[in-house]
Amino acid sequence: MRILLFPILIMLLLPGLLFPGKTIASYPPDPLSDTPWSCGTAGTTDIQTAFNAARHKENSDLGTNMPDLTLPDQAVWDILSDSEKALWLVNAERMDRGLLPLHGVETNVRQVAQYYADYLLTNDTWGHTADGRDPWERLNDRKAIADCHDFLEVAENLAVFVSTGDIALPIERAVYLWMYDDANSFWGHRHAILCYPYNDNSGESGKEGFIGIGRAHGGPYKGPFEHEWPWVEMIVMNIFDPCSSWDYGIVNQAVNDFDDDNISDLLWFNRNTGETVIWLMEETGKTGSFDPSTETDANWWVFGGGNFDGNGFADLLWTNETTNELKIWFMDINGFVSELLLGSADL
Repeated sequence: MRILLFPILIMLLLPGLLFPGKTIASYPPDPLSDTPWSCGTAGTTDIQTAFNAARHKENSDLGTNMPDLTLPDQAVWDILSDSEKALWLVNAERMDRGLLPLHGVETNVRQVAQYYADYLLTNDTWGHTADGRDPWERLNDRKAIADCHDFLEVAENLAVFVSTGDIALPIERAVYLWMYDDANSFWGHRHAILCYPYNDNSGESGKEGFIGIGRAHGGPYKGPFEHEWPWVEMIVMNIFDPCSSWDYGIVNQAVNDFDDDNISDLLWFNRNTGETVIWLMEETGKTGSFDPSTETDANWWVFGGGNFDGNGFADLLWTNETTNELKIWFMDINGFVSELLLGSADL
């Protein structure tokens, strides 16, 4: 099977003149040239190899001293959502350049990105304004965003891959292309990832801004190409800077099957109190809920979920924002069973 990947990358920078009196974003220095993805696509080892090769070249070209990237174990990486993978990579790129990390994935931002990825694929089209609106107009459709946002010069990155068959690592390779293979776009996508300063006026000090990833795949798709392709991966990244009164309380942190009925359930986590609540779901909607336990240490927050012990019930993966330690809450139908501390991850 022949696979041909075309990274069509476009980013919209909202003109500063639309926001008089606001500070225009700054960015770290750009690479001197593109660094194409240099290895396979089997998993975290190949992801690390590709990113580190690009970092080594950037260090050599620019005289910088970025460390090597070390991803979590493959099993941990596999249970992360598309948005969580993008957040991990984006924050690693930001922090290793001395920039503050984004705060996290936000449901409204993710849903806007997913809507637009689906729209581009379903309507066989391409561009930032294909639905007649620009990225900020789509974001502002969400009342929470429209009512509480700070100025941010950038809002959206797009990437599309076309092929005759399945495409491996589309999220990881999209972030890589935006960071290290973007000279034809004058490094605009890289600027969207590395822009600063966000207005650090809400939530936890030292973190600001939200990300959401939309991903649509299928086919056929022609879009901006000369002929139709049988398979496409459409990736949309939206970013957003909340205002000072943004409510960071209850957030939906993970989706998994907590009652072994082969239907994903919802986990809600209150960052202010450490409480966790699970909504049990069926095709018709919510059927029940329970509170598995409460995390009393505010440094721990839910990072993902997965059936780590093979008992058919989803378990919770936690990360410590201070120490980068990981731990698992093992679960069964009655809730929390036991806890396993895994050690630190290089995040």
